Amino acid sequence: MKKLISRILPARISLSPPPDTKSKLPGGSSVATYSLLRRERGVDILRRMRKASLAVMLCWALSVPVFGADISGKWAFSVDLDMGSGNPVFTFQQEGEKLTGTYSGAAGKADLTGSVKGNQVEWKFTAQFQSMDFDVVYEGKIEADNAMKGTCDYGGQVAGTWTAKRAE
Repeated sequence: MKKLISRILPARISLSPPPDTKSKLPGGSSVATYSLLRRERGVDILRRMRKASLAVMLCWALSVPVFGADISGKWAFSVDLDMGSGNPVFTFQQEGEKLTGTYSGAAGKADLTGSVKGNQVEWKFTAQFQSMDFDVVYEGKIEADNAMKGTCDYGGQVAGTWTAKRAE
């Protein structure tokens, strides 16, 4: 990293005019020469600063691990709905971006399907409540290896928020 930055930025940058500025421009004045040199050096410095910034950002981006969490396993949820709350348990199996698993809670048991893209997660299942089938959709964000949170919608009738911790 130091080697890359040292190639981009010189060790010493000086904006003072060289002693032979009058010889730089034919019949020129030292003020005009100094102004021209200063402007050219300023542009050069900006270019070098841009290159250095780009190099630093590139090194940072390459050093940050790609976030592709695997949420496979059992999770304990805390769900707050418009009409109450509950603590369902979800068990997920993840293969790449594909998500499958099971729901177990107040609406019975159901198989689920969904996806994980980066730190965004989404799944749905069909639940039965009071002899009616309805689609349940959960969307959220993986915050850490053992924590998620998001929103849920129970058939367009009830909506809410949820948090989840990986069960031990």
